[in-house]
Amino acid sequence: MPQALPPPDPPAQVIIITGRALPDPASERAFSVESIGPAELHNAPSHQLDEILKQVPGLQLFRRSDSTSGHPTSQGVTLRALGGNAASRALLVLDGVPQADPFGGWVNWPAYDPAGLERVRIVRGGGSVAHGPGALAGVIDMSSIAAESADLSAEGGSRQSLIGRGYLGVEAGAGLFTLNVRGSRGSGFVPLTEDTRGPVDRAAPYREGSVRGRWIVPVASDVELQASGLAFLDTRERGLPFTGNRTRGLDGSIRLVGSGRWQWTATGYAQWRNFRSSFAGVDDQRTTATRVALQDSVPSDGIGGSVEIRPPARPVNFMPTRRANRAAAGSPEAKRRRQACSPKASGLAGR
Repeated sequence: MPQALPPPDPPAQVIIITGRALPDPASERAFSVESIGPAELHNAPSHQLDEILKQVPGLQLFRRSDSTSGHPTSQGVTLRALGGNAASRALLVLDGVPQADPFGGWVNWPAYDPAGLERVRIVRGGGSVAHGPGALAGVIDMSSIAAESADLSAEGGSRQSLIGRGYLGVEAGAGLFTLNVRGSRGSGFVPLTEDTRGPVDRAAPYREGSVRGRWIVPVASDVELQASGLAFLDTRERGLPFTGNRTRGLDGSIRLVGSGRWQWTATGYAQWRNFRSSFAGVDDQRTTATRVALQDSVPSDGIGGSVEIRPPARPVNFMPTRRANRAAAGSPEAKRRRQACSPKASGLAGR
């Protein structure tokens, strides 16, 4: 009597790691939404994210200076032509986490590498406040790349400018680990026109760098865990002695994404910043600079979280429910110091 064949092995369960949030809600069809894809982000003439976003109609920065020369506290962003403001009126979000400074509301643009982003979605209008507080004019939603690949590049240019960046995505256990590194420097330009400069005026150099790591792993068949960490350093000068400033920052976040019949996300994050800034005044002939104020160390931190639930429903009745909270603290203390510097001693400025 022939023996019965053993039953076939059950099909292997395939789990796909996306590193993304939930699909774009149908309710956003009522708003003006613009998307910047990877081709535009990676191949743009500028490697500064703020310069790329400035090409979007209706998006406005507080100052025309880019993030390599402008003062960090003037780097707010808004939408719908509400008027530039140092404290952002639009909410900048990276993988579900708000990115504005916890204390001042400005944005530290050098912390973000456009080449490490998969896309940027700009949602205009006050109806986008479902994303959380701060979205008065809309939301700028950034999504990171989550791909198993490697990339390394370096470029140089005028004014001793140099930029290098790298991306690495590898398997880590049952998930995917990504690392994005970026650094740039340059001697800068003199902020004043040649006919209005004085002996005390000089170029405005900058140094900036960031490191971001992300681990994405499935914890169930329809639930994904995304853990992220970001560290950055931004230093620059404003073309005068005693005008150096420095920002350091650390971010950490954990997000759970459920893609089952009931779609949901739960995000928790913590942020830390330390800001140093010096201000100078000059005489009428622009021959001497005097330090008038020094914010020697301005710490700030923020913690927050959000939960979004999308119950199963027909598209005509689609109504996501979202709750977001954010708490921030900071110290605005500044030390006022008077210290003069002539052009001959300008090498000591800002130290």
